[in-house]
Amino acid sequence: MATHAFGTTMNPYDILEIRVGSTADEIKASYHRLAKMWHPDRFSGLQKDEAEAKFRAISEAFNVLKDPERRSWAEEEFAKAVPSQGAPAVSAAPSSPANALERTPDDWFQDSMRAFKDLDTERAQGLVQFAIRQDPNKADYHLFLAKLLETKGGDRRIVIKCYETALKLQPKDVETMLRLAEHFQSIGMQARAMALIQKAREIAPNHKLLRKMGMTQSSAPEGKNKGQEVKSLKDLGEQAKALFNKILRRG
Repeated sequence: MATHAFGTTMNPYDILEIRVGSTADEIKASYHRLAKMWHPDRFSGLQKDEAEAKFRAISEAFNVLKDPERRSWAEEEFAKAVPSQGAPAVSAAPSSPANALERTPDDWFQDSMRAFKDLDTERAQGLVQFAIRQDPNKADYHLFLAKLLETKGGDRRIVIKCYETALKLQPKDVETMLRLAEHFQSIGMQARAMALIQKAREIAPNHKLLRKMGMTQSSAPEGKNKGQEVKSLKDLGEQAKALFNKILRRG
């Protein structure tokens, strides 16, 4: 398979190791085979860097060929460039402006969301990880990766790290605080969970999620001391956890 640098023009048929004129089903099957083979999570160290580059090229090639209009353009552009035996070849750069422009981290993020909408969570995860690698300072990217991992039943430690990173980038994001609190609570870190819930109450005492949990400032009886308030929060723990799970499933 030919190597293609990020942002440069590529021959999508070479990348997906298929012939010009392949059907939509053949294109999809080849994409899934190669995406599974080169998914970055299967590699580490220097090999992970190579896998990320290949996975990114595979994803971009699939983006071109899954769209009927772009596939039609590619068939005309690359019909003479692909050898009859299907061996990879580096073709001359085509003139399509859609492929000539360098893609931004947000382009990869948008592709990730589209893949998730299409229920292709593996591809969505790989694409958002590319976006994070290029721009690690976007809270939305980390939150979306957390959502993906929650959907897949991924490693909770990584989910927690995603939420912690997002919260560092947006320190007053109450919803992220509460989602992170739920995960802390699920692994027995009650003190950290309750600290986040209390902080959320201080920032947005009547936030919609706190209202649903019955944990707004106005819900606390007058005259409680600190110890009594903490006990009250703990008493609401199981109710909060159940509600968190419902909220997370709903997304």
